[in-house]
Amino acid sequence: MKEESRQYLPADVRNLNPRVTLNSDGTFTAVDLPQPQIGGPGVVVMAGGGKWRIDSDRVQLNFQEGFGFGLFWSSFPGSPIELHYSLTDPDLVEWFRFTKR
Repeated sequence: MKEESRQYLPADVRNLNPRVTLNSDGTFTAVDLPQPQIGGPGVVVMAGGGKWRIDSDRVQLNFQEGFGFGLFWSSFPGSPIELHYSLTDPDLVEWFRFTKR
């Protein structure tokens, strides 16, 4: 996760080190991936793995536990591809951005 994205995390999870690894065989692993808490305020932290695929303008992560999640991708001329998502309203521009390491 890019450092400037940390400001959008709640204080109690701001020190997370979220990572998503996409493997060439179509599998992925995710560590410390913040997600909005369903039915209430706050954040839960996802970890696990499953299968990934390209779906229109996003990378769809399908966790083995049955949870699906989409990371939108974008690329600007001369810039690396970024994967990003928002915990809140995407129009607020509070995006978590990931780049390849």
